[in-house]
Amino acid sequence: MTAEVMPQASHDFERTVSGVATSTHPKPFSYPSIAPRPTEADKRLHSKDGLTMGRTQKLDALTGLRFFAAATIVVHHVRGTLGVPAEFFANSDFSQGVSIFFVLSGFILIFANRELKSWAETGAFYVKRIARIWPSHFVVLMAALAIGFPIVQGPFLANLALIQAWNPVGDYFFSYNAVSWSISTELGFYLAFPLLLYRFERTWFWKLPLTLIIALSMPAYASWIDAPFYGAGVTGPVVQGFVMTSPLARLFEFTLGMSAGHLWVKHLSGRHIPSLVAWIAEPLAAALLFYDVTIFLPRILQMLPETSAFSFWAIMAAVPAIPSALAIIVLASGKGPISWLLSRRPIVYLGEISFAIYLTHQLIQTWFRQHEASFAGLPEGALIALYVCTVAACSVALYHVVERPCQRAAKAAIGYSRRIPRTAAADAPTA
Repeated sequence: MTAEVMPQASHDFERTVSGVATSTHPKPFSYPSIAPRPTEADKRLHSKDGLTMGRTQKLDALTGLRFFAAATIVVHHVRGTLGVPAEFFANSDFSQGVSIFFVLSGFILIFANRELKSWAETGAFYVKRIARIWPSHFVVLMAALAIGFPIVQGPFLANLALIQAWNPVGDYFFSYNAVSWSISTELGFYLAFPLLLYRFERTWFWKLPLTLIIALSMPAYASWIDAPFYGAGVTGPVVQGFVMTSPLARLFEFTLGMSAGHLWVKHLSGRHIPSLVAWIAEPLAAALLFYDVTIFLPRILQMLPETSAFSFWAIMAAVPAIPSALAIIVLASGKGPISWLLSRRPIVYLGEISFAIYLTHQLIQTWFRQHEASFAGLPEGALIALYVCTVAACSVALYHVVERPCQRAAKAAIGYSRRIPRTAAADAPTA
């Protein structure tokens, strides 16, 4: 519904635009630079009034945005349980926070990696990305076993490899900590990123529609084989596995985020944006995104066939992606009232731990349901308060004990010692 995903700063803004430190040893070979020669926008990134000096102010707003996107996903899952009424924001499809994170992931990754100059840099990129998501995922997977989930060989091994979302069978992509499917999807984005990044400035205009065609091929295939929707007793491939969890089906959102990031870096970063413009644009962008999730999307739902794989893909990916990209571009400048609020240190910290919030919240909800009788005597509202406090405590612990130390260890292992500015992480907490 990271950030931050399944960016880098707050969590792991692993490199500056100028690139990571490289080895002084000669390389046997290297492939051509993935980025073109520096443009005027790139030069502004290194100027005193450009992005490098203002990066914390600007992209802290995106870190804060991650928390609110993650919070909507928590609300989406908790409705109807733990004393929260099922009609709480019943007309809003908060599961669309997933799309926000996929778009944000592409935006931050291209901002953090304007080029990958060699195989060594590409390898370092993968090491840092995996260190960003896998250790926390593994800890929560072990927690799922600890509260009673049985080891089933296929799904368990798929979870260990973080490829469970690549299998369209519900017993795989929703196994154990069900929400981790989106982290598996994010891993697919990471694998594709160097190829997408190659000469992106000159190729984005055809890569974006190409990934849209690839994404549309997934509901087309699901319709062709007449795949059923996920539900009780369904054991084979399902629509959700083709159009919701598959990296191919969601690749358009990630590439849209990359395109938005490229647009922002090339044309908007380092430029003077009048405060009046920002104060008008930010509320409009936020209103558009809120309208899309709470009003427009429910109306679209009523118009589309409930059993259509294409309509399900449109609801999950196409409809929320464009307003998400627009909102991210506007908030990245950090000069309006909403970005000011999102950049406050308490909100930024919540954004930093949002990946941990996402990973832990549903498993903790499962544990509360398992012990429902133990909480029967609590006053109304106390159960949800206890749940929120438990999620917060576990998220802080996971962030500081697992997530950050593993990121530091990975960077040390590849010889990366550059000080990392704080900004939004690209890994998406999702739902």
